[in-house]
Formats: sequence, C-alpha cells, structure tokens
Amino acid sequence: MSRISGRLSLAGRADAWDVFNPYLQATPWLTLEGSGSLTAELSLRSGELSTGSQVTLDSPELAVELDEAALLGGERDSEARQRISGRGLASLKVHAGETSPQPLLEVTLENIMMRPLGSDEEAPLLTSRHFTVSAHLESADLTAPPAPPDSARMGWQGAEVPDVSRLSRYLPPGLPLTLHAGMALLDARFEYREGRLAGQADLDGSDIAMTLMEQSLVGELALGMNLADLDPVASRLDLSGSRLRIAATREGLAGEATPMVTELTFPQASFTTREPLTTWHSEGDPVALDGALTVAGHVSNLAFLDVFLEDAFGGRGLTLDGAGRLFATCDSRTAIPWRAAA
Repeated sequence: MSRISGRLSLAGRADAWDVFNPYLQATPWLTLEGSGSLTAELSLRSGELSTGSQVTLDSPELAVELDEAALLGGERDSEARQRISGRGLASLKVHAGETSPQPLLEVTLENIMMRPLGSDEEAPLLTSRHFTVSAHLESADLTAPPAPPDSARMGWQGAEVPDVSRLSRYLPPGLPLTLHAGMALLDARFEYREGRLAGQADLDGSDIAMTLMEQSLVGELALGMNLADLDPVASRLDLSGSRLRIAATREGLAGEATPMVTELTFPQASFTTREPLTTWHSEGDPVALDGALTVAGHVSNLAFLDVFLEDAFGGRGLTLDGAGRLFATCDSRTAIPWRAAA
C-alpha cells in the first residue's frame, strides 16, 4: 500500500461500518451504522490520501452511537451508549494541513431521535431537527495504524426533550436542582480536544416540575450550562459562567400559591473528585467533591432560604420574607454559607 499512487472515482452502495469505522478504531466512543449511496473521488500518493480526496455516504437511515463512558476516559459500557439516528450524510474529506493532508470525518443527521441503548424506555430521550459530529483525524496515511482524533465537535439544534427528568443524570452532583417532569427545548454544542470536553448547553421549558433548594416548584426554567472544562484524567469539572433562571410558583404554609422568580449566575463552579467521572451518577454513596462555588443573583421571595435557617440561633430558627439580592460562597467540604441583601 505504501507504494501505491493514483486516482479513483467510484459510485455505488455501501455500509457505513465498512467505509468509515476503520478510521475510528482508536475512537472507542464513536461508531457509525447504516447504508446508502456512496460516491468517492480519491487521489493516492505513496499510500497517503491527497488533499481534495473525499468519500460521501448518503443514507435514509444513518446512526451514530456515542459511548459516554468511553468519551469520559472509561471502558466501553453498553449501559452508557446513546444511539442517534435519522436521515444523513457521512463524509471523509482531506484538507490541506500545516505539514500534511488533514482528514475530516463529518456526519450530519436531520430529524433525529436519540435513544439510550440498553434502556427499557420506549420513548426517545430527545428528538432534534439537526445533529452534527465531526472529527479531525490524525493522518491521511492508509498504511499507518488508526490514532485517536486530534479534536472533535458535536452539536444538537432545535432538540425537544419530552421528559426533562431523564436529563437529571447529566446535572453535576451536588447541584441544588432536581428535574421531575415537563417538556423542554435544548440546544447543545461540545468540543473534544486531547481527551477533554468543553461547550455549552441551553435548556428552556415553560411548565417544568422541579425542586430547587428543597422547594417544590412548577414553572419556567432556563438553564445555561457552560462547560468550561471537563477533564476525565484529572477528574475535574468546571461549570464557571453557568446561569439559571426560574419563574415559578411555590406552595406556601397555608397552601396558597406564591410566585417566585430566581435568577442566579455561577461565576465560579469548579470541582474535582478522587473518583472517576464515570462514577458520578452511579448508584451508591454520594460522590465526595472538592472545589469552590460562588453564586450571585436575585430572588423575588427570600422565604425559599428558610430551609437553610431552621437550626439558626441555637435551634430557634429564622424566617425571611421579601425580595433581595443573593450572594453565596461554598467550600465543598463545608456547609454552604448564604448571605442575602434585601
């Protein structure tokens, strides 16, 4: 193969597994399935694909399988795989690189469904108008063994989540927010580089049942999760820059519905753990976190902080009323000290 040079044009039908997965043997978190129409324009020089070479598969039913455990640096796990399927295109294009030709593998899916494999749930986790995943492969040399991609990107546009409670496993441990029910819209994009993840996920819903600070609420939710850094090797998660807005009602002591608007930002939210990231959402004892959290924002009803003040003043307790600004700092090894300014 290292001595072969020439050009090749072809058209026909092919299976995505046969065409693209050989390039992904060193990428355990990503595989492709499906078949369709194949076209290719290849230029080969001494066993290496030249700039301008491309292979495209057009399939009415193309599927991407993402292994979340492998993406986080763990072993492949059949319980952590997500299947994303829809009509789509898979392509391998060779671009000019700084020192050598650079292959780019890209998959684009339309009108997709995303389902966890190995789950008893019949309904999809989400549906979406558009999903893309792309990976910059290390080499266009067909004689070299496959290597992990230099970088990769993935994104969901216009996704609809019919049951937000199924997203709870993706919320960081220790977050004082639990999602119970309701439909929400999701846009998300992430970048993978040298084994680390970064990106942004925006979740918006209008009739969400949730628990915030141990208070049961129903209303609007806008969560902007900024994934500044997720480093599986260091077991580090940095969500600094994230934001949360909730406009909801809570049930008062007399059973009346009390409106509440909470707007919070998290200037600092970075954590590490001695456990692998893949165990953060496993059953068993809570994961011990080290790190720092800073919260700032506005609360229209300070009474929701009463649960944290029940034991104040020697057990006599303290209650709050009215609206105010909120500032909180937290060392993950200690209880959360709250300060509120009305």
